[in-house]
Amino acid sequence: MSAEHNTRRKVMHFIFLQMALLQEISRVATRYTKLMFFYQRNRIINLLKEIEKPETKRPKVFAAVAHITSVEGSNNPEKGAEKIERLRQTIDGLLTSFAHCDLTITIQTLPNRHMTAYLPEYQIKCIQIQEGSECDPMFVEFRLKEYLIEKV
Repeated sequence: MSAEHNTRRKVMHFIFLQMALLQEISRVATRYTKLMFFYQRNRIINLLKEIEKPETKRPKVFAAVAHITSVEGSNNPEKGAEKIERLRQTIDGLLTSFAHCDLTITIQTLPNRHMTAYLPEYQIKCIQIQEGSECDPMFVEFRLKEYLIEKV
């Protein structure tokens, strides 16, 4: 019985040894594969960098500003310095807030009743001036709404 017990014991040891070896080989292979992927990561990242990303369309934003001053204020920048500064800050705020967009700024006004000529040059390049026909200054905002609807 002890001879049978010894062979049985040897068979069990052999089976457990095979299982332990397979487990160790699996662990080493997994570690090697992870290291291989880790070192290949930079090559893959560089390959993906080279592929051009499709250009995303920037949202289009249309901003309309109603701007009217007195005839004297439009001819004399010293009298309208406060209004010029307010308009400059408004345009700067729009340019800053919508820098990620294709921004169109339109200033709706009346002939000889605006101060856009006194703005900095970079702002003058960014704006479009719509001078309506001579009318009551109170109606300029209504024209602005109609123009906005046309643009949309």
